[in-house]
Amino acid sequence: FFLDSPSVSSSSMNYNASFGYVDARVRGHWGALLTARDYASLCECRSVEDVKMQLASSASGGGGGQGASSSAAQSGGARGDYARYLSAEPSPLRASRLVELCTQSLVDEWSDMSVNAEGTLATFLDYCTHGYMIDNVILIASSHIQQSRHGGLGGSRMASATLSSTSHSTQAVMAKCHPLGLFEGMTSLVVASNASDLYRTVLVDTPLAPYFRETIASAEDFDEANLELLRNSLYKAYLESFHNFCVTKLGGATSEVMQALLSFEADRRSIAITMNALGMAEVSRDDRASLYVSGFGALYPQGVAKLAACMDMDAVRSAVESTAPQYISMLASATTGGWGSSEDRRGCGGANVAAHESARQAHAIERSFNAEEGRRCTLAFEQQFHFAVFYAYLKLKEQELRNLLWVCTCIENRTYDRAQEGLIL
Repeated sequence: FFLDSPSVSSSSMNYNASFGYVDARVRGHWGALLTARDYASLCECRSVEDVKMQLASSASGGGGGQGASSSAAQSGGARGDYARYLSAEPSPLRASRLVELCTQSLVDEWSDMSVNAEGTLATFLDYCTHGYMIDNVILIASSHIQQSRHGGLGGSRMASATLSSTSHSTQAVMAKCHPLGLFEGMTSLVVASNASDLYRTVLVDTPLAPYFRETIASAEDFDEANLELLRNSLYKAYLESFHNFCVTKLGGATSEVMQALLSFEADRRSIAITMNALGMAEVSRDDRASLYVSGFGALYPQGVAKLAACMDMDAVRSAVESTAPQYISMLASATTGGWGSSEDRRGCGGANVAAHESARQAHAIERSFNAEEGRRCTLAFEQQFHFAVFYAYLKLKEQELRNLLWVCTCIENRTYDRAQEGLIL
């Protein structure tokens, strides 16, 4: 899966001196990720409080995670951190709150590593968080649109009420933002008075400014119809920039491993964009093509050209099979039968049924890609002296948090038998 880099040996002597401490931290955190045995115990819980107690007990039980390692103990691994964050939380504990606290443990881990990172590693860690920043900015833009739609100009009483609620609304929006995507100056985005102010602020005062300059031309692009297109355009610019940084500024083993991981992410996004656009007349073929990552990925260039022309899932499968057959098994998880083809939709005239089936297929494919991403990220830890382990750990930790949310939600809904089947390990 990963290619050996001839430059690894020449750089490894300096790697430990410059980055050894932070590398040991991330490998220790990886070694403390929850295992299949941990999840089996969690699935036996019958309340979120039981999950809390289970996470606390796993912290003191040793055991080692996916990559059990001696450095896990010295790192203050993930399960130990869960216990520290959960122990003081009063009952009753909801699933969303438990996952929020577990997410904070990741944020603090990442902050600790970022503070101790220097030079190119510090830049690399910043790149890893830009995706969260994009989601946060889109969330803020959406909030502005909602406020402008319902606010209006309702006279002095409404103006007074609006002013008095500004602080509360700012806090509400900030609370919805992902903590790994917070950056200096974000509050100024939240309190921007209109789309023009928001546009000027993101072009000047945010780490995402280069991506915005690439993708939007004016404040008019901050409207409801364009937000998802804008999000995907920003992700395209981000992935292309991250890939270029790894190849041109880092090289060696980091470049080799990250090219593979970012190519996978680019291909996954291309397939997801295509599936989401099926049946959406307002998204033209040119619009769709403009959102695909260019320059790398197994689907580039022939595959993305074929995806841009797809009109149903059968065409998507054909395009992928002919250009990147390694992904066809993931598409097979959403197959067959149902309402996925254009003939089914025409024959039954059930637009709502077709839309439901399309969503089901997209969810099944997303699960398959998440599982494959986890496998690839785990492989990244088998090689030494490269930065890709930080990116890989973040992805694996994201999946662990999704798993915890799934288990706790099943427990809250008393659908205990579904807890195990929904996990991605």
